[in-house]
Amino acid sequence: MRNGSFESGFTHWTGRQGSGNTNFVAYTDARRAHDGSRFGATNTAGGGSIYNDSAVTMNAGDSIAVGAWVRAQSGTARGRLCAWGLGSTSNESICRTYRVSTTYKYVQLVLNPRGAHNTLRVELYPTNNAGTTFIDTVSAFRSPVRNGSFESGFTHWTGRQGSGNTNFVAYTDARRAHDGSRFGATNTAGGGSIYNDSAVTMNAGDSIAVGAWVRAQSGTARGRLCAWGLGSTSNESICRTYRVSTTYKYVQLVLNPRGAHNTLRVELYPTNNAGTTFIDTVSMRQN
Repeated sequence: MRNGSFESGFTHWTGRQGSGNTNFVAYTDARRAHDGSRFGATNTAGGGSIYNDSAVTMNAGDSIAVGAWVRAQSGTARGRLCAWGLGSTSNESICRTYRVSTTYKYVQLVLNPRGAHNTLRVELYPTNNAGTTFIDTVSAFRSPVRNGSFESGFTHWTGRQGSGNTNFVAYTDARRAHDGSRFGATNTAGGGSIYNDSAVTMNAGDSIAVGAWVRAQSGTARGRLCAWGLGSTSNESICRTYRVSTTYKYVQLVLNPRGAHNTLRVELYPTNNAGTTFIDTVSMRQN
């Protein structure tokens, strides 16, 4: 991502008019920027957007994680953040809606293309007549976690039974997904889990950041998100407990292995009889 923090103004960003007026500008005001001294702002009355294109080689099965910090100029603002795979084959996209106040909120999504592309487009669509959105600190990175957004169902994920019944499934419901239209769900009565293994070369002293968005199906849900370094030397792990309501919450942890490994395992352990956890938008970044 070039100029993801708008410190060079609107360079590398393009504003697109819809059927009605769309405004877009880069402001200089360190008090209202998320980082640095500048940020982007946009609103629309007719379906316009702002976007940033980057030359990125993408192949089927890749995971491209995109994130941005957004807030409202005043009151509230609504819109969608989308990531597009353009060129080479049919275009593909994944989107995440947002509704924000005047406090910055992190919006993240993961594009898992089914075909090859040569351009990544990050695009923000403010909702018509729904406030001015400030956007800042936009980034994109390639994640080794395959199918982190469950858009290909439960492919690359494995459910493991414990001493009692463990349920795991990928649902299709854009209203309840964190991004796109699908997400994973799991609960257990006996210590089961779901996990995703990726080929990752890790050495002692590396930092492996793993993140996932989780929520409860209803009421509350509890569990642990863990990252494992497997193979080569003794296995290592780090975990983070969570307790969530029906609003998605970002859970992140960092694995700092003491030895070498060749496999990263991201594993979610729902707590026994403690609700159903929805999980989506899983990503990993190294060093």
